Amino acid sequence: PAPNISCVYPKTQKPEDVLAAENMSAFRNWCF
Repeated sequence: PAPNISCVYPKTQKPEDVLAAENMSAFRNWCF
């Protein structure tokens, strides 16, 4: 099956937003 990978971008460049986007990307794309 093809992986359903999507891009996740931070809303702002604040460190907490960047970290949240990285965590969501890992959860959304790689924890299936």
